[in-house]
Amino acid sequence: LIQKVSNLIPEVDRVTIRKRLYENKSIVVSNIDNEEVVGVINMWYTEEQIYLELKRISENFVPSHSIAEIKEGIKRLEELQGFEFTDEQKEATISTLTNGTNVLTGGGGVGKSATVVAMCRAIEGFRYATCAISGKASNVLRQRELYSSTLHRLLGYVGGSSFASNRDNPINFSFVVFDEISMASLP
Repeated sequence: LIQKVSNLIPEVDRVTIRKRLYENKSIVVSNIDNEEVVGVINMWYTEEQIYLELKRISENFVPSHSIAEIKEGIKRLEELQGFEFTDEQKEATISTLTNGTNVLTGGGGVGKSATVVAMCRAIEGFRYATCAISGKASNVLRQRELYSSTLHRLLGYVGGSSFASNRDNPINFSFVVFDEISMASLP
């Protein structure tokens, strides 16, 4: 960042730029993996809280089923659907169901929805929910015959910024998929 600012404003020396950057109270400058990174303070702390919560979930997660059971469930789904999942889809399903958290990414048509089906249905009787920000996106998941709702409905929106389900009163599912979560507003 300092180099880019220096290139944009060559008449200001790098020492001055660095000093002003560190003095700016709305910017966070930190070192991650030996690389200096910069972020807007409110987003920095929000993202840090999300990271810490995902880390907490993962560290405290106790898988309810073995890898062998998950693989058997995937094989059963493949037979029911009439097609095989890719190795990546199988790995994502196993990873999610044994680690407690996962971020599934990819472009359109690469098989994210099929992978979500595997995650939700590999274990029979597994209590899962899927949700999305919009009803339209939620309907796409319902077309895959998955239980799905909007995020607000799933959490029981009661008005303002309040929800019936929260950290003190969590939703009662073994597994939850938040589709397109990057579209959710952060505080």
